[in-house]
Amino acid sequence: MLWTASDQRLFELYAEGNWRLEDAANFLAHEGIKTKGGKPIKRDQVSYMLSNPFYVGLFRYAGELHEGKYQPIISKQLFDKVQAALKERSKPPKNSTNNPQALCGLIRCGLCGMMITAEHRIKRQKNGNVHEYTYYRCTHKSKTIQCSEPPVRKEELNRQLSNLLKKYALPDDWAAELLKMSERDEKEAAQSTTALAQTMRGEIQGISQKLQRLLDAYLDQDIERESYRSEKANLLSRKKSLEEKIGKLKQGANVWIEPLRDWIKNAQMLNGIDETTPLPLKKSFAQKIFGLNPSVSLGTGLTLHAREARGVAEIQWAAIVAAHQQVEKIPLCNIIVRTVGVVPLETGLKTQCVGGGIRTLMGCPIGS
Repeated sequence: MLWTASDQRLFELYAEGNWRLEDAANFLAHEGIKTKGGKPIKRDQVSYMLSNPFYVGLFRYAGELHEGKYQPIISKQLFDKVQAALKERSKPPKNSTNNPQALCGLIRCGLCGMMITAEHRIKRQKNGNVHEYTYYRCTHKSKTIQCSEPPVRKEELNRQLSNLLKKYALPDDWAAELLKMSERDEKEAAQSTTALAQTMRGEIQGISQKLQRLLDAYLDQDIERESYRSEKANLLSRKKSLEEKIGKLKQGANVWIEPLRDWIKNAQMLNGIDETTPLPLKKSFAQKIFGLNPSVSLGTGLTLHAREARGVAEIQWAAIVAAHQQVEKIPLCNIIVRTVGVVPLETGLKTQCVGGGIRTLMGCPIGS
């Protein structure tokens, strides 16, 4: 099999810990990824793929691991997360008869606030035909509210969720513009950081020279012991502070870049959402957009009310919907970035990246 972006996406999604191997196989099938013989990838093949160290720059030969001379395809950190998820999934279920439904744990009842669960029903007709249905309904566990929320068929909820997710899709041209901006910011941040770090290193070098001169003066008995100790402590304290600042600069200069690019990639992928998209993938997107902990009282997350799925998105995702509403009303550059402290650039606007490089859509921070 050839390595594709969909394969990398598989690692990222499986690392979240919500997928079974069957879900991963369905995702690859939906993406058109098949074996060399053109057959769908099976469960055991997915397991082998996810546990293959080849993707992190290692390979097995004669029963031993060796370091490859090629660029790793995914990070070791991501690979380790996937291995942890595989290990957790390998544990036998507490209830062997359990058949988990993809959207369980995602939605709360809009009437009583309890979680929505799934119920599988079988209808047998007199002529011998058998029909199977899956309904999503309230768990009715509230002790204070007598809930009357009706159930909804899986097919209908799937249709609603597809339409809901597509509202948060980032157009390809917007994504391309944001990626260009992020690359430009990354380079500028790196240059700024390098210059600032160089200045600090120069100051550290000066402090080291002062420490040596201070020691020489003390050894020559030109200064008292207490004065020597006090001045040395001040110089060492300043040197340590500068060293820590340099370390933080290296770590934090572009720490915002990858979350931003991940957000753009996820938002762009929503353009391909339809009713054939695997439900576990939709659930993963929904959790990113609406949050992991829906709360009716706080007005967050996904809810089901009168058989209708409704969502209150996180601010960076809500910004996309707001931006869509402004198309043809204001320039694209103002849609992509509009916030206090911005300066115009060639085709768009760029925030002044102070301690985090925040990009905005309609004034809302994105990529966080």
